[in-house]
Amino acid sequence: QLLLKALEQADENGLDPVKCQLDLAALFGVEDETKEFRLDRSLRKERLQQTAIAAAHCLEQVERYLAQTPNIDSALSQAVTQWLDILAKILADEVTLDRNQEDQIISAQELPKKMKGSYRIASATDTDATFRVHGESIDFGYNVNLAATDTFIREIRADTGSQPDAAAIPDLLSAQQEHHDLSPQKFIYDQAAGTGKSHSDVETVSNGQTQLVAPLVDYQQRSERFSPDDFVLAPDGLSLTCPHHQISHTAYCSQSAQGRTFRFSAQQCAHCPLAQLCRGDKVDPDHMRQVFISDHRSALAKARTYALTDAFQEDLKLRSTVERIIANLVRYHGARYARRRRRSRSDFQAKMNATAFNIRQWMRKLDRLDAPTALSDP
Repeated sequence: QLLLKALEQADENGLDPVKCQLDLAALFGVEDETKEFRLDRSLRKERLQQTAIAAAHCLEQVERYLAQTPNIDSALSQAVTQWLDILAKILADEVTLDRNQEDQIISAQELPKKMKGSYRIASATDTDATFRVHGESIDFGYNVNLAATDTFIREIRADTGSQPDAAAIPDLLSAQQEHHDLSPQKFIYDQAAGTGKSHSDVETVSNGQTQLVAPLVDYQQRSERFSPDDFVLAPDGLSLTCPHHQISHTAYCSQSAQGRTFRFSAQQCAHCPLAQLCRGDKVDPDHMRQVFISDHRSALAKARTYALTDAFQEDLKLRSTVERIIANLVRYHGARYARRRRRSRSDFQAKMNATAFNIRQWMRKLDRLDAPTALSDP
């Protein structure tokens, strides 16, 4: 509906030739249509297929009309293109479309849960909002991160709900540099930032001026096999040595993560006394052993060294301070619920919540400075 409305605003003559080719009943339903939640599984599957095919056909028809009508105002056609991109993402994230030899869509199947796209759109009126899984709770909306001292909030931002907490740290540090000409000496966070990537990002964005303090993720608990930390990377990064002193010079850039995968051949691993600890039962003896080495390995090594110091433990004790500030924002400044749709408006609301908090803190600080000093009896 929003796509067709945008098309009508861009070109009042464009809606009718497109609309007459659409299956409106499949797209928008019919009067007195049974609600989806009342349908059994087979009927829900059938309705999803009808709607997905009709939506894909609608997308193609609008794209074809735009290609054949080059004189549409660019600003108005941009709105149409935006809704086309949104519709295309929804279809790609939720269903798989099967076509015949004539490239006609003949069926649509819902994707398995693990194969569905990331940052999936769940609202037609707020396409920036996504689901945030936090423990047992699942919230639809935005994920707010802040940087604060023990008294004031320095920076705050709202990102889409599905964005991981630690992903906002570089933006918070960049904003402090831009608005306050300042890079904090330390940035204390929870275990969500306890990865090599987070430490590397902080080091890069702060030019080495900020120390990220966060409990580190213990990757060794994920498996009883040797972990990448048990393999020694050469200083030049061109070779990797296994615990049994075999050396691999064969490495390929990973397609799914930032790093390289080193390969040890089956001949190198033959008759190795450490095979069970290294390969376990998941890698056949006649197959190569692959080891992923992250590009953030050195940053993680520095973080582990710092985590062994007393200063690290003292820093972590300050982490609870931010929880008090978050609770204050939620309870007294309306930061729990977004009052407007879209990320930009939710971000503005978060900044106003933080401004109100800072004003309150400043006024309380002034009151304490003006308070008369209590005198004790002689």
